[in-house]
Amino acid sequence: MKFALLSAATAAVAFASSEHDGKRLIRLSADHSEWMTNAQVEDLALRDIGFLDDTDGDWTRALELGVVRQAQKSTLQGRALQETSPYPIVATYPKLVRGVTAKIQTADLKRTLESFVNKFTNRLYNSTEGAQSCGWIYGQVAELASTVVANTNVKVTVRQFAHPWGQYSVIARVEPTTIVKDDIIILSAHQDSINSRDRRDIVKRKIAPGADDDGSGTVTILETLKYLLVTPEWTPIRPVEFHWYAAEEVGKLGSLAVAAEYAKANTAVYAQMQQDMTGYVRPGTTPVVNMISDFTNKNLNTFLETLIATYVGLPVTHSVCKYGCSDHFSWNVSGYPSSYPFETKLKDMNPNMHSQNDTIDTINFNHMADFTKLSIAYVVELTQDGATGDWYIVTNGYTVTIGSSNSYVLDSNLPALTKTPKRTRRSPSGAAKRTPLWDDNGVAALFRLRYKSQLSARFYSKNNADKKTAYVMLAAELSVATEKEYSVAQVQDK
Repeated sequence: MKFALLSAATAAVAFASSEHDGKRLIRLSADHSEWMTNAQVEDLALRDIGFLDDTDGDWTRALELGVVRQAQKSTLQGRALQETSPYPIVATYPKLVRGVTAKIQTADLKRTLESFVNKFTNRLYNSTEGAQSCGWIYGQVAELASTVVANTNVKVTVRQFAHPWGQYSVIARVEPTTIVKDDIIILSAHQDSINSRDRRDIVKRKIAPGADDDGSGTVTILETLKYLLVTPEWTPIRPVEFHWYAAEEVGKLGSLAVAAEYAKANTAVYAQMQQDMTGYVRPGTTPVVNMISDFTNKNLNTFLETLIATYVGLPVTHSVCKYGCSDHFSWNVSGYPSSYPFETKLKDMNPNMHSQNDTIDTINFNHMADFTKLSIAYVVELTQDGATGDWYIVTNGYTVTIGSSNSYVLDSNLPALTKTPKRTRRSPSGAAKRTPLWDDNGVAALFRLRYKSQLSARFYSKNNADKKTAYVMLAAELSVATEKEYSVAQVQDK
């Protein structure tokens, strides 16, 4: 039935197109589309109204594919749909992430952004310079792949994703050093620019520097790739892709084509994060990371907020960005988990966007550096090999750890183990209420005497999932026994 609907929709668009020569079928919401002239479409961009170009029926097909993916409960190529798998609840690799983010230099960000923005008067999707600007990105990635890779087991490829217009999308792929997962994580930006403010001036409208929108995001993920590749300790267990999309400003056409191809091929995607505008802070306001809450994945957003708190330290706000806001939308409607952390609250948005005033001198490179930190943390935390020396910890004012050396370690700050654990008492009614009879010595002894024997197989397992299960069980038992809150975390070093 769905195939019949797709064919009918495509035929209808093809027929209608002949009746609306020179116009485009624009989706303004899930249930409302209009045939519009180019001037009307440009006016939408001027008024910051999200839209999708469905003239060729591509969005109709993508929406159908998304419905199928979301409704599918069976396995996909022998594996469960990744959307059902949880993201980490804590930051797992602080030493590695901070080691990479320590490499960030605002001078690097500025130099690369200047090279990109100043080289082209505009990056319009169908202009000569727009076709050249994607070539610049392709060349930059190819050079990184051939010159800076510190881990000899890391393999990088880059390809051109062709479109019917002049500008192609660029996709860089980092293969896992050890193939544990084959679901991809995607870090993306859009490379094109537009000047809709001067759309009626045939000369001025070709001046579209797009330093913030989205030169900042383009450079944020490019520098993220560089900093990761020069870090030999980064050993990804799943593929990572960096995407630079064409034609975002005219209806998310580049990302739609890419997402649709992945959906048709049943490609598993673990997470997608869009970096669209990362370099502006309105004067007089506090820098924030604004998490877009609509057409994004709630669990992925929660995970990103954990990373922001751990590695970035900026306040988090939340906004609804509405229909067709940026390229994350393409992945969301295609049935994949997407996210979009934005540079400001929407009321503090960059007033220079989509104009000739979106220039380098308006960029806050410290803010770009913060988004680069988030990008690095996102990639490392979702890809790093867990067999590189992790330690699970259960903590409540002190730490109990089991190390990858297969011997348990009690934090040196713990009191000596001199007491035997006491039993907890139930209330006379038999209710679950517990009387806290454990002190820190007793908790440590409980771990030593009870859990080391009953769960030793899991504690000492080479399987990280088994280890974590043991720790979760330990934390739960300690919480009940002591009426204190114990939590489980994972760190790279004890």
